[in-house]
Order: sequence, then C-alpha cells, then structure tokens
Amino acid sequence: MKKNLLVLCLMLSFVLSGAAQTATKKGSPALKAANDITAKQLSDYLYFIASDEMEGRDTPSRGLDTAAKFMATLLSRWGVKPAGDNGTYFQRMWVVRKATDSAASSLVLNGQTLKYGEDFFGAPEDGAANAPIVFGGHGWMHKAKGVDAFAGVDVKGKIVVLYTNTPNGLPAGLTFADFQQGKQGEDWATPVANAAMKGAVGLIIVASPRTQSNWANASRGTGGGVQIENLRDNPTGGQPTLPIITINQNVAKSLFEGESANPLTNADTKAFAFQGNKSANMTVKGKTTKIPTQNVAAMIEGSDPVLKNEFVSIGAHYDHDGVRPNAPGEDKIWNGADDDGSGTVAILAMAEALAKSPKKPKRSMLFLWWAAEEKGLLGSE
Repeated sequence: MKKNLLVLCLMLSFVLSGAAQTATKKGSPALKAANDITAKQLSDYLYFIASDEMEGRDTPSRGLDTAAKFMATLLSRWGVKPAGDNGTYFQRMWVVRKATDSAASSLVLNGQTLKYGEDFFGAPEDGAANAPIVFGGHGWMHKAKGVDAFAGVDVKGKIVVLYTNTPNGLPAGLTFADFQQGKQGEDWATPVANAAMKGAVGLIIVASPRTQSNWANASRGTGGGVQIENLRDNPTGGQPTLPIITINQNVAKSLFEGESANPLTNADTKAFAFQGNKSANMTVKGKTTKIPTQNVAAMIEGSDPVLKNEFVSIGAHYDHDGVRPNAPGEDKIWNGADDDGSGTVAILAMAEALAKSPKKPKRSMLFLWWAAEEKGLLGSE
C-alpha cells in the first residue's frame, strides 16, 4: 500500500501544480494557491487518513470519528470557518442499524426444531408465520419474458421455499438489464415482491452453493445494512416485506427427501406443493441500534461583496469499508487509500491552500466530506 500511496500523492501534486502554473497567467487566486500543495503534504495527510489506526473508517466507527476530528483540527488551525451544526465542523446524523436477534428468532420445519446459526439464519425484519409450505422455484416474475416462478402453484397463505443455483441469483434467460425497464410490481417482480403480491406469508430460502460454501460467515452476517434517521420517509422504498429465513442445504436435503422433484439436483425444477402437507412455524426478530456520526463541512468566504453569496462546493466521501474479520489473509483492515482517502486529502489540501492565500476567490468555497458513501451515498444525500 505504501508504494501506491506515494505514486498517488506525486500524481496529485503534479496535476495541481501544472494547473496552477497554467492559470497563473490568468490571475486565478484559487489556482495560484495550488502552487503551495506539495506531494509531501498530501502524503502526510493520506498516510494518516488511510492508516491502520483509522480501522478502515467504517460508518459509523471510532476510526471515522477520529478522521473527522483530525480534519476539523486542521481546518480550525488554518482559519477555515466551520459550516456544520451549531458553529461546529460537523453535520450530525444518527446511523440506524438493524440486525437479527438470533435468540428471539426460531424455525420449526416440518416438525423439526432447527438451531439458529447452525441450520438457519434470518433477515433482520420482524415477522412470523405458521403455515403450510410450497416450493416456488427461483421466485422471479418478468411479464415480457413470460417468466413467473409461481405459475401452477397457489402460494396464498403459504410459506414459500425458494432456491436458485445461478451465481447472480437470477434464473436462466434473465439478466439485470431486463429489470431496468418497466414498472416493478407490474412488469417484473423480485422473489420477495412476487411472493407478497400473491399472498404468501413468509419465505424460506435454500442457501445457494456460494452461501453454503461460506455458511459459517454467512450465518453470522445477519445485519440489514444501515440507514440515516429521518433521511427518508420510507427507508425500504415501499417494497413489501415478509419474514425471511435461509436454511442450509443439509436441512433442505431432508426437506426435499421423498418429493417427486428435487431442485438441489435438478436446477429446472418447477414450483410444486409438498407431499403430506408439510409446514413451517417461523419467527424472525430484528434489533435496532442508533449510533451518531457526522459529515464534515467548512467554508471560506468569497472576496466579492456580491458574489460571496454564491458557493462553489467541493466534496468527497471520507468513509470506507472498515474492518472485515472474514477477509482472506492476515490483514483485515480495508484502508481505503484511494476510496476515497485520496479525494479526502486533496480537498483538505485545497482548503489549506486557499485559507493561506492572501487573495481569496470571489465566490465562497464550501468544502464537504461525506460519511456513509459506502452504505449507499447516504451522507451526501
């Protein structure tokens, strides 16, 4: 990583210095200030932002908070004005994280009580269902392609068992491009939406070969991602929700034993009703935590009495993917030197250069460092 950081710093310095030399003739104070940005300066900042001590700057995390405080301290020393909440450099927000409560989640499948983590795991949405089960194939619906996995079987009031062994989770003959047009729920539907629209009360997903091969890690990863509190009226985007449980293939082998078709051995198995009125009793419980985090915001006021009311905004995300305990090899920290440590320190250097320049741009400059980009662009939103 060290070699890549040095190359990156040198490239940034070369580009910015070259631009400054070209713009000097034009008299731009912003680009003149770029002459003061050096490779050593960028290197110093980047080696801190992307250091192991920042622990990959996950949102939220101690490392992300430390990086934010580091930037705020420098901005304050340089005289760059705070543009966050209540006279600070921080725009505060609460990260809401949902995870599955394994102790409160349960599954009894065809009379057999299964063990959480060993036999099954659940998605972190609250729900419960006690009903007969049917096999629903891959679950997808695409009207134009004539695909409806539930054709020929009544899923209303049932718990639907799903399985697909394709690497991308889509059935043969469909690609992600097929779902870029048309209206979801009418022209096409995901397995969850398709099941909900047709009246199913729950889903049991048989682990794909990929999930099965990584079962120990997959069964521990029962988080449902993060949201920012009050950012969106409906964080699920209006998508239907059902209690969802994933079972391992050993459990599935027992479930399909004695049936006329077995999707584990025949990928083209169509939807069918299980013999002997097999049923499931499933409960999934989620638990929610709220942790504070922040964007970083600062500004330099423009020199023109009128144009200073207009802002030129420059931004980058300063978060990354944090620590991944299941990553291969000994190094579990995802440092994020170029995603987006490089952008983070480039903007930091720009703020420093303009703050120290005796001549300021006519318009005001707004510098923004966003969190939660890796969670779906939530900080910038």
